[in-house]
Amino acid sequence: MDVIYTTVSDDLPIRQGDIIKKKSKAGDVYGLIITADCDIAKSKHKNHYTWIEIIPTQVYMDTRWALEEIERIKIKQIRPVLEFVNKKLKARALSQIAEAKLLDWIVEVGVERFISKLMSEEDSADIRNKIRGLFIISANTEISALEKIQTIAPLFNLSTEKLIEDARKHLTKDDGFPDFFFLPRLPDELTGGCVALLRHIYSVQDENIYTCEANARIEDRPSSFFRVCRLVDRVKYSVVQKTTFLFSRIGMTSEFESLTALSADFSTSQIFKEAI
Repeated sequence: MDVIYTTVSDDLPIRQGDIIKKKSKAGDVYGLIITADCDIAKSKHKNHYTWIEIIPTQVYMDTRWALEEIERIKIKQIRPVLEFVNKKLKARALSQIAEAKLLDWIVEVGVERFISKLMSEEDSADIRNKIRGLFIISANTEISALEKIQTIAPLFNLSTEKLIEDARKHLTKDDGFPDFFFLPRLPDELTGGCVALLRHIYSVQDENIYTCEANARIEDRPSSFFRVCRLVDRVKYSVVQKTTFLFSRIGMTSEFESLTALSADFSTSQIFKEAI
């Protein structure tokens, strides 16, 4: 038995933990049903299933982790460059600049022009490399965030092994309140792993979700959602638990609660007065 998911008979209804898929020319969409089984069984879900978006690990690392990593790298690497540049400006009796202005300047004039304006042959090659790296991660280009990290790694003397380890730790961390859940394997395009985005919550109506792809095609609804598998209970409950923790109610002050009650009373009174 698989420790992550199981296949489900087509005659069984949609339930919590089902992995669903919708085919699209723009790219297939995957989701995880989180509506409680008891609500579905008793028809309390009001004709809607709630689902969480799932994306391939590669997409998650490129569009989320890599962007956060770039910001961390930028914060660390810009400091020595800023100190160097401000020292040069001070020597010329020019005004000091802040980090944002420095990055704008590098991007605006380009690396070579920037270096030629401020640097001499005697200046550190390390600073030149850092300037090139800052340009790459700050300029608007078509290369992906992961490609940017791979390109700047040697310029900033970043160990590839360290980056890989940081990425691994990020995916497998189990502390705090992460807003994602890493699933090491699912069917189809997700065999290499995927990530459930716990903040990306949507709903789908009963008539737009089928227990298998064949049923969707029979009903001439090829663009509807259909089930591809079901998470085993332990994994399913873990995802739901983390989602619940993420959105746990934060206790409010007594003043806020009192104001809420007064405002609700006033609003409802006004509504009914207007209705009468």
